[in-house]
Amino acid sequence: MPTDPTALQGVLSLAQSCEDLARGALGVAQAQLRAQLITQAEFDSAFNDYSVAMQKARDMYYQASHNLALQIAGSDDIKKLTAETESLTKAVQRLQKIDHILTLSFGVVTLVAAVTTAIVTPGTATLEGAWNAFTAVKSAL
Repeated sequence: MPTDPTALQGVLSLAQSCEDLARGALGVAQAQLRAQLITQAEFDSAFNDYSVAMQKARDMYYQASHNLALQIAGSDDIKKLTAETESLTKAVQRLQKIDHILTLSFGVVTLVAAVTTAIVTPGTATLEGAWNAFTAVKSAL
């Protein structure tokens, strides 16, 4: 079911008008109470009407946003996007595994080369190179 922006705007506008009228009526009642033109009981009744009107406006806002959220959640675009996201997540996980394997493979090749170099040409630098290669492979595990 496609979203009708005009209808949604109409509901939001109606809710805003309801709030504005309720605030205006409460303001008039407050002024009349201060001027002692109405009794406290009449003001309490006006305040109760204000509270009911504001709750109705909140209900309209909620219903409009809830219906819009349901329409968005049920849309084909969201369903396709969700499926694509799941597919991409799996692809990223596979790539991360491959990256880890390649890192280990490169580290082992580097370690073998460093150990071979240390055997062929013994020295502090070549032993340090072999040790560093070993440390890199160990940390990749």
